[in-house]
Amino acid sequence: KGLQGIVDAQQALTSSVRYFLQGGDLDGLEDGPVTLMLEMLEVFKAANEAVQGHTTTLAIVQQHAEAISKDYEKVSRQCRKRDEAHERQGHYNEKVSGLQSQANGGRSEKLQRNQAKLQKASDELEAIDTECKRLVADVVSKRREHVDRTLTSLLQGYCVMMPKWGEAAKVAMDRLGLRDSDIVNPPPPPVEEDDRLTTGARVHVVGLTGAAHLNGKEATIVEYDPAAGRYLVEFEDSDRKKIKGVNLEPVQPALAEDTEDTPTGPGGSAAPNSASEQEPEEQRIAVRMMPAAIPMGAVTEVEVSCSMGDTIEEVLVAGRPCEVLESTASTAVVRVGPFTSPDEVEVEVRARHLDRYLRKQERGLKFYQALRFGMVGFNCKASADCRRVFRNEGIVMGTCFSSEPVARFDGGQAGSCPGWYFEVAVVERQDQRSIRSLALGFRFEDTPQVASTRDLGETAKTLPKALMLGYDPPQLVVNGNTVKKTDSKLWRPHRDVGEGDRLGLFLTDSVPQQVAVFQNGVERLRLPVELGHGPSVPRFAVFDVCGQVSGVEFIDQAAIPALVVEPVAALAAPAPASSDSDKEV
Repeated sequence: KGLQGIVDAQQALTSSVRYFLQGGDLDGLEDGPVTLMLEMLEVFKAANEAVQGHTTTLAIVQQHAEAISKDYEKVSRQCRKRDEAHERQGHYNEKVSGLQSQANGGRSEKLQRNQAKLQKASDELEAIDTECKRLVADVVSKRREHVDRTLTSLLQGYCVMMPKWGEAAKVAMDRLGLRDSDIVNPPPPPVEEDDRLTTGARVHVVGLTGAAHLNGKEATIVEYDPAAGRYLVEFEDSDRKKIKGVNLEPVQPALAEDTEDTPTGPGGSAAPNSASEQEPEEQRIAVRMMPAAIPMGAVTEVEVSCSMGDTIEEVLVAGRPCEVLESTASTAVVRVGPFTSPDEVEVEVRARHLDRYLRKQERGLKFYQALRFGMVGFNCKASADCRRVFRNEGIVMGTCFSSEPVARFDGGQAGSCPGWYFEVAVVERQDQRSIRSLALGFRFEDTPQVASTRDLGETAKTLPKALMLGYDPPQLVVNGNTVKKTDSKLWRPHRDVGEGDRLGLFLTDSVPQQVAVFQNGVERLRLPVELGHGPSVPRFAVFDVCGQVSGVEFIDQAAIPALVVEPVAALAAPAPASSDSDKEV
């Protein structure tokens, strides 16, 4: 398609040039431009012929590609058959296991029938898997041949096309008396360095048209790219962009605060206190911390950015000095923490030999309560930092609780109602077939503790004082009772949730109260719920690591989605009747 586009463009230009030359009114037109146009017509003609000849080669390449595609389609079809056979085997395996536990050592007719079906499914899976491996091995053995055929065909076409094109162009250049050195290279991008735009400076974005949504936002200059003639800036959300200097305006600096009531200058005289009398280095700008929020109870290394005019010597967070690991006149790396209460605190920065002046940011650093796993299911194990949890064996007994209650928030974006929200990411999904599926929810009590993790049961469905949403078919479970089975077309975690997906659960503090599940930031399901627990009762996060999903992690500082309480007619209808095929074994 690209080569044909070249042909079409050259033919259009050829027609335009010929139309111009045939107009007859060439008085006053110098010989040079006319000769150039005539020579280019010959080059276009030769180039078009070369490209048209190359289309035959492209057709051969297309034939090779189609043959390769057919080989891979065979493998794909066989893999789908293998997956279906794997699912059948898993279904009968679970069914037989359930019947065996009910038979108490006996062999009922139903158990024998399902054992025969299990054996047949296992034999089919073995045969299909053997054929699948044979097809894969066949494709792998042909891979070298596939590459050779495709690239050789393309190379042959280029060898035919490019010399013809280049020869015609060379003849035209000789006739016009041009040399290779006459080709004019484009000038380098202009340098737009601005003395006001220094590394670490805070700026406003202005005047952008292609990315107008950035106008008015504040950012910090990371570095200047002379090759691109642009400044690399970083926004509050850590997003980075390259922007021209004309579209950046420095943020007006704040004046320094004096640590003494009457600072003195040399010889005991009063130090200058007006902005015009002070040196530019003594004008203070906001202090920037990266990251701007860190978890409570943790010791974290933080980068401090502000232009001091001298080496940064001391950094205080909430009045407590931090360990300075490295520093320059504009940045420092410090070790902060631990702090035990969620709050936004003041940050102060002092420079060497300028200790009478401060750089201060009132709400420069935020400490937040990070959710971590506490009690985990019998088949699960938490990571060293308790942020992740994995189910090591089986497909059940994976009920896990957060170690701390989920914090209540006053409201999210766009007038969202207050409530409780937490978010996890699926970090591991196993290939094993199972009709079981995950669920997430809340536990309503001071401490979600039991005598033993074995007492939690196979799933979180039996938990008292709890709300769970998920499983397969999807359902809402409150205090151990299924109160509603939902439409699986809206959200079915067994089918819709994969590795890397983010799942969030939103419980409103409103009347009527509602619970909503979000997947990758998009609302998938919302239901009305009656709990009877006041807002003062702690709400611990619960995740049932069940079925194919075998590993999850809490997401810190997850963005709270907007959720406005309103009637949800589509979800308020009676639950569809469940068939035998929908029931769990």
